[in-house]
Parts: sequence; structure tokens; C-alpha cells
Amino acid sequence: VTRVAARQVAGRQFASPAAIKLGKILAQEAQHEKEQYQQAPIIAEFTKGSPWKFEHKTGEVNLSLTQTLDDKTKVAVEWQLSSPTDMGDEDEPEESNEFTITVTKPSGATVVFYCSTER
Repeated sequence: VTRVAARQVAGRQFASPAAIKLGKILAQEAQHEKEQYQQAPIIAEFTKGSPWKFEHKTGEVNLSLTQTLDDKTKVAVEWQLSSPTDMGDEDEPEESNEFTITVTKPSGATVVFYCSTER
């Protein structure tokens, strides 16, 4: 039994029936999301047969496309689902997206490009 919102008092755990029910519902929802997850078709199409690898860790807003070239140079394009500092009106579309391109040579020499798109 999952006990969400359980609190520990003097070594004992207490949970209301509502908290236990909520815990079960949240566990079922998390399991459903794991089973039903599908990568966005545009990303799957782009990476299929491509040297680019898409990376997104569950629960994080950071996304990346990475590739290693023949001479072992690594290229990474990184962006976020949403800007962590964006406090604008959610009804308005973002005017730009920021991303970085990092190129790292086997020697460790690195160059980073800070980029922004405009609509």
C-alpha cells in the first residue's frame, strides 16, 4: 500500500483513508504514463536512420540531441521544454526559444554557442 501524505509521529506512521486512496490513484496514474509513453513523432522521424540520439530524462525539462563524429568529436544540441525563468502569460506563445550547441574535441577543447530563435 502506498502511503502518500503519511506523517511519522513518535515512530508511528499515520495516514488518513483519503491520503491512502490518493496514493493509490497517483501510483496508478504514474504506471499508466510509463506504459503509454510515446516519443513525439517528429523526434522519432528525425532520429530514425540518423546519427543523432535524442535524450530526455523522465521528470526533467532538459532535452538534447547528441552525435559523435568520425574523429570522436561530440556535438550536443541542448534546450529546455520551457524556460525556468519564464513568468509570462501562459496564453501567449513564446517569442523565442533558447538552446546551446556544444562541440567537444577528443582533446577536451570545447566551444559552446548560445542561440535563440525568433518567430
